Formats: sequence, structure tokens, C-alpha cells
Amino acid sequence: MRAKTIFTLMGVSYFTFALCNPDADESGDTVQNAQPIALEETGERKRKLETPEVVLQLKYDRGELNRIYLAQFRKGVNKWVPSVPARRDLCTDLCHAGLGGNACGSTCPKLIPVGLQSALLNGNQSDAVYGKPRVYVCPTLCNNRLGEPLCSCPEKEDREAVREDVDWPAICETFCVTDRYVLSGCPACRETPQPTASKQLASMRVLNTVEGWSSWCNVQCRQGQGGAACNCDRAPFQ
Repeated sequence: MRAKTIFTLMGVSYFTFALCNPDADESGDTVQNAQPIALEETGERKRKLETPEVVLQLKYDRGELNRIYLAQFRKGVNKWVPSVPARRDLCTDLCHAGLGGNACGSTCPKLIPVGLQSALLNGNQSDAVYGKPRVYVCPTLCNNRLGEPLCSCPEKEDREAVREDVDWPAICETFCVTDRYVLSGCPACRETPQPTASKQLASMRVLNTVEGWSSWCNVQCRQGQGGAACNCDRAPFQ
């Protein structure tokens, strides 16, 4: 009886030590697809991962508790990150539409369509409305060093928060919110997109490029080439 009691106490002590010791060997009960808690490569740079969640998991066998073990889960591992080709497609779409910027590299200004700058200077010379500017995307683009020249983003020191890293999921989402437009390189729009404040922010700052942008959309939508900058679904005179 005494020997049984000793073995029982030893088992409880070992179980308690296994729960408290983060270095305990759990090779037989590793969580599938677990990823190391360290620095993760994101292509161009490394970013520090968030503190993982530690969860106590109970495993039952035929209704009885069979095993207890700890599992670590990293937050945000499922966040969509575009591949290098996808980022290239995203930047090409934005730069060709006059919505690119420094985040897309030094060659982006060379991709601005011929006639865009002229349209911004001359303003709207037609009463017909063949498309409307997607002005609601400007706050998100400007905060990610994009949106030029159409968004006429304020200088960096005038902006409350300018991201050093580019939030590509937010950029894809802002085009989905109102027009369900899918940028090249972005995943398909969700059935119920998350509500954002982009439209509210766009209405708070009057763009000095709206008139020229509308003129540009009239020309582009007549040719069926609205792209990321213009919503051409709007019918003429509507």
C-alpha cells in the first residue's frame, strides 16, 4: 500500500512539472501544422510575431480523461499575405490607374497613363457622366504610401499614421467595400465584406482632384477602360 502511494505521488509530481515546464518534451502530442514562435520571413523583411496563445487541451478516450497537454497557437497566422507575383500585379494595377506610389517602387510613376495629368489640370469638360471616381479608396491608399496622383495625398507629416509596411489586405478590402472591385493579385471579395471607415474618411477631406478625376473617368469609361480608378457601371446621364 505504501509503495502504491509513493508511485501515485511521483506520478502527480511529474504531471505538475510537465505542465509548468515549457521545455517539457511533448513530441508525441504536437499540434499539427504548428509553427515556431520566432521571426517570420515575409519576403522583403522579417516581422516580429505576436505573443502566442497557450491553451490547455484535454483529450478523452471512451468518455474518460486520457491525456492533458499544452498547445501554443500564434495569432494572425491566417492573415493573407500576397506573394511576390501577386504584389507585382497589385502594383501594376494601381500604378496604371494613377493610384500607385512609393510603396510600389521607383518605376511606378512611369506607368501613369498618358493623359491623366492633363485631365487633372483641365478638369471636367463634359456634362455626360460615364463613370465615377473611386474616391473612397484614398484614405487607405494614402496611409500605405499609395494613391498618387489621383488621391492627392497630404504630405507625410500632415498624416496621422503612415504605415511603413503595406497593409495589402486592407487595400484589397477597401476596393471591395462599395464596388466589389477586385484588384489584380487580390483574393475574391468576401460575400459580406467587413465594414470600414473608408467612405467616412473620404467625405471628411475634399479632394482637389475630384473634378479632373471625374473627367478622366468619363474618357476611360467611354472606352471601357475604367480600371481601378473608375467605376464604369454607372450609366451615362445617371
